[in-house]
Amino acid sequence: MTPAPQATENRLGFLDVLRGIAALLVALYHIGNAAPVGTPGFWWVSHSLLNFGSFGVMLFFIVSGYIIPASLERRGSLVEFWIGRVFRLVPLFWLLSAAVVVLWSLKLLPLPEWIFNHPFVVLAGNASLMTNFIGAPHLLAPAWTLPYEICFYALTSVIFVTRFRKTSAAFALFLGGFALIAADTFLIDSALTPWAHSDPNHVGNPVRVLAIAAIIAAAAALFAKGKGMALYAAGVGFVAVALFLNRSWPLHQAVIFLSLMFTGTVIYRMAARQMPVWLGWVTIGFVAVASCVSFRLHFKSWGGEDMLGGAWWTESVAVVVALAVFLAAHALRNRITWPAVLQWLGRISYSVYLIHWVVLMSVPAVPDSVPGNAILSLIVWVGLTLGFSQITYLLVERPSVRLGRKVAQWARDRFQLSKPAQPVIPRQASPADAPEPAPVLPS
Repeated sequence: MTPAPQATENRLGFLDVLRGIAALLVALYHIGNAAPVGTPGFWWVSHSLLNFGSFGVMLFFIVSGYIIPASLERRGSLVEFWIGRVFRLVPLFWLLSAAVVVLWSLKLLPLPEWIFNHPFVVLAGNASLMTNFIGAPHLLAPAWTLPYEICFYALTSVIFVTRFRKTSAAFALFLGGFALIAADTFLIDSALTPWAHSDPNHVGNPVRVLAIAAIIAAAAALFAKGKGMALYAAGVGFVAVALFLNRSWPLHQAVIFLSLMFTGTVIYRMAARQMPVWLGWVTIGFVAVASCVSFRLHFKSWGGEDMLGGAWWTESVAVVVALAVFLAAHALRNRITWPAVLQWLGRISYSVYLIHWVVLMSVPAVPDSVPGNAILSLIVWVGLTLGFSQITYLLVERPSVRLGRKVAQWARDRFQLSKPAQPVIPRQASPADAPEPAPVLPS
């Protein structure tokens, strides 16, 4: 029996609620770094009590891990899946990247001078959305998370065409264990793109990166379903792993990000009754503990006396709280009606995530001479972010998604692609009925 639209919307509303909360907290985290809003009292809440930025990162990645496999399995077609992803991510990103360049040229938005040292790299990285994975600086600073998202999409699609489709727990457990030993000395960042490193004599270990990528690609091809899928698994797997290992972030953090996404998939598989519940809980617990231990072993603190955020324990708290919040919302998904304002905030969360930084960089704070300028600056920045986000959602995001669906339908008819797969779990619990999932972009 197909559920009523209202029931489906309520069942999936928890994902929008989580996106909305994460997007707003990420914006508040960045706003808290700017004067006059950023005070020791504000920092204690937004950076120390709970690091809003890190919490948003972790929560967004878990949501992505939960919904992306459902989206792929619902479509049943790699071509349609990638068309949907491109039309969901690219148009708004390109538009705002162009807006940043225009504002910078008009001297209305600052950018570091070194950002255009390699103009072709900047163009290629931002056009492809892979930025720091190919050694390109970001025109939109929060976009450093997009390459991790796209890498997860790629790996999920590779797993989809192999015999490992429903072994998410194994991947999450492996990544959690790897995070414990993921020292940067093993795989130095920017190994394939030395120009992206601050040290002009940086070399890295590119042979090791390429060798690991080749081994994983060969294994994916070996277990793929058919020759055509073997070529896809090998090619996409090699590129995804090589670029992921070429990241500009510390290795242990990159691995934790990916392990949390696969943990989100584990939660989806548990809800789908595609894996033993005990294995799911063991995986969730292990990833949480392994992430905390990894942060303790490898994380380099950057906080100050007034700002405790940026310590290993604040990152650990963010992981644990993000998992707990997601699990609580997931448990309540069929039991409560989610606030409409949070669902709305979730729908525009992609715009909120990208636009808040542009607003923060281009709109000056209320002058110190105005009483209550800190609160007023906060209201102005958040208000403009929400207003512009609603506009871009209506004029850019939603039309782009609709166009993507038409292109996917054309591709299905033109190339006689297989029909979308039916949900593999009971309808009353399936996330596979979700609309085109929003990109889950942390700070």
